Amino acid sequence: MTGIFPQHDRDGLVYHAVGINGADVPAWLRCRHLPEDLKLIRPDLAIFGIGINDANVPPQKFDPERFKAHYRELIALFKSANPHCALLFVTNNDCLLNLGRRHGKRTNPNTARVAKAFKELAAETGGAVWDQYHIMGGSRSSALWRGKRLMRPDRIHFTAEGYHLIGDILYNAIITDYLQADGN
Repeated sequence: MTGIFPQHDRDGLVYHAVGINGADVPAWLRCRHLPEDLKLIRPDLAIFGIGINDANVPPQKFDPERFKAHYRELIALFKSANPHCALLFVTNNDCLLNLGRRHGKRTNPNTARVAKAFKELAAETGGAVWDQYHIMGGSRSSALWRGKRLMRPDRIHFTAEGYHLIGDILYNAIITDYLQADGN
């Protein structure tokens, strides 16, 4: 079994969240049932909050063009399920990159490169970007969030309170934009 899909006939918002711990975008592309699953739900909005695992590599191994190519494949799957699916790219949070015993942990320079790649993909696809990296405070902000107990000691993952805060900020941004577009 890959999941349960509860259905009803009422109008309204249906929220689906999926995640694979430690997965990069190619891991999603290897999910053989993903195209059929997407066609079942026909998403109107895809919020891509993945990419941090793709960027969790030494800077010389992160290839923005390959990163965007993988995302283009993922976007094509969503668009094949619903050609009108809106796209929202959530940039990575500020985080640490473990460079091994010799070099230790440092602020991940790939985070800004992912943000740039998402902005390019959004321009190319007509999508939007929610810049979590800058909302957090940019480079080295994970230390501040850790000090407020909003991030775990690894400074990659948030605490429950941190995830709730980020979720609330994103929700408010989406609702505000929706209401402005709707004229309310």
